[in-house]
Amino acid sequence: MSSVVIAGDTSGTVTLAAPAVSGTTTLTLPATTGTVVTKDTNGILSVNGVQFPATQSASADANCLDDYEEGTWTPTITFNGLSVGVTYTNQVGRYTKIGNLVIASCFINLSSKGSSTGAVSVNNLPFTANATSNYYQAAAVWATVLTSTVGGYIAYINPNSVSVPIEYTATGTSTSLINTNVSNTSQFMLNITYAV
Repeated sequence: MSSVVIAGDTSGTVTLAAPAVSGTTTLTLPATTGTVVTKDTNGILSVNGVQFPATQSASADANCLDDYEEGTWTPTITFNGLSVGVTYTNQVGRYTKIGNLVIASCFINLSSKGSSTGAVSVNNLPFTANATSNYYQAAAVWATVLTSTVGGYIAYINPNSVSVPIEYTATGTSTSLINTNVSNTSQFMLNITYAV
């Protein structure tokens, strides 16, 4: 039977090694109430799960998962990028980021649409979309308590943006949803998976 050698140095690094043996070498740890912590050279911890650093340690390796994050975001409604006087009953958003992919969702309930005019967008996504030219990414959107619209609602994110324009289909074409289509109590839900 082979032995396991544990060696430390003055830098605080502990190395666990086993002599070369044929077949599979297995390390078995006894049951304990403590925590086994490992960390790689990028500061990625494994503590009862994998813990990534607060600031991404980006890797150029396409096969390396270099970021994971969960959190909340505050969605807003704008009209041509403005939101003068807009107020909310609810603004709820959550996201998960895995590598360069973001999964974000939100619910918005207006209490006043304010006085801004123009095309409607959901704004303030938690991460900026990939900047590649012409790389538009679709979103699923639900809307209610609106006025004078026809057909289903569609949405997308532009390259290098944190804004999702909302449109509706009419006679086979898409038309921007605008301030006159929105009431003071309109509600929106958005779900988008997009690359950053």
